[in-house]
Formats: sequence, structure tokens, C-alpha cells
Amino acid sequence: MDLRQMKLALTVDLMNLSQSQDLVKFVTNKMHDYSSEIGHLQEITESSPSQLRDQLESQTFNLQFENCILQLDVVGDRLKNQEYLQNFNLIDIHNN
Repeated sequence: MDLRQMKLALTVDLMNLSQSQDLVKFVTNKMHDYSSEIGHLQEITESSPSQLRDQLESQTFNLQFENCILQLDVVGDRLKNQEYLQNFNLIDIHNN
């Protein structure tokens, strides 16, 4: 599995993401392009939101595939009803 190539492709896709799209759904659909390498989506878990400022909150989503985990750190603005990706990490669960 070429994680470097997947990270680069996902970075480019995320840079072109419109703010009106659902971030987790968008990433899940994009990762489907790599299903032959990463396997099928097993589950999506999310942390409880933690307050950053008045209207901003942070949350982590873990997308568990058969061969990897994609962690998404998301900042949400409740007033504007928008999400921003703060960071993502792609982890090969067989090579840790």
C-alpha cells in the first residue's frame, strides 16, 4: 500500500473541496478509489466535540478500513455551520 501517494492525492482533493460539502462523506467517497489497497470501510467513530472558542469546536473522526485508519481532525464553526479540516493522518495498521 502506497500511503504517500494516497496522502498526496487526498491532500489535492481536499484543497479543491467546496465548503458546502460534507467533509467526512467527501473523504469516505474519495477513499473508495483505493478500496483495492485499503479494503472496505469497517466503521466510522467520532470523538466528543471539545470547545475551542465561543462558536468553534474540535472533533476527531476515525475511518477504519480493513488495512488502514484515516484520522480526520475537524474544526467546526457552529455559527456559520461550516467544517474545516485541521489535520489528517493515514495509518497502515499492518506496519505499526
